[in-house]
Amino acid sequence: MHVLTTDERVTSAAGGTALRARVETSAREPAAFARLFDPASLYEHAVGGTYEGPDRDPRA
Repeated sequence: MHVLTTDERVTSAAGGTALRARVETSAREPAAFARLFDPASLYEHAVGGTYEGPDRDPRA
């Protein structure tokens, strides 16, 4: 499991150690997730069809 946060107290080495002492996880900045995440491939499996991109009006 990962925790996405911009809080440096959580993403620091000490923060990560304290967090792992309570739950099996790692803290990452959102930018690290964005580099690995491919919304188009997830959309195809989760929703079906073609991913129209992040700028699409979700109410349309």
